[in-house]
Amino acid sequence: MEWLFLLGVLVCAIVFPKFRKVLIVLAALLAGLIAYVVISSNVEESESKNRIPPREVELLDLRLFRSGSTYDLQGRVRNRSSKYTLSGFTLQVTLEDCVDENTCDVVYQKGESAFTDAVPPGQARDFQITGIGDYEMRLKGSLKWHYALTEVRARE
Repeated sequence: MEWLFLLGVLVCAIVFPKFRKVLIVLAALLAGLIAYVVISSNVEESESKNRIPPREVELLDLRLFRSGSTYDLQGRVRNRSSKYTLSGFTLQVTLEDCVDENTCDVVYQKGESAFTDAVPPGQARDFQITGIGDYEMRLKGSLKWHYALTEVRARE
């Protein structure tokens, strides 16, 4: 059915010059609207990463635990910003297989995004990141892990 409509539009564009002009104007307006939405979205995404400095985000009671063949990370995030609402953050999670105190191999390292409920200024929320690690990862020693806060996203 859609192809009949498109065929009708094409015939009208060929037969009627005024229709062709209207079609060109509508296409240009649509392209402009799409460009505006994409640019606005990119600007908002960029600005969201600069509203709250990482030092104003506190991570509490982080706990890594086995969940099936991978690991889950639970904790609480506190927003110490006085102005912006925390909407998400990214942790660089590193898992190491340590056969002794001085010999550790990094077996997993990846940025893991956590999306919490919105955390208003001065408040805290619990979060969980699931599926950390490789399904094929087999430890020869003990597991050590650490993290670094690499990105904070916020909205007004």
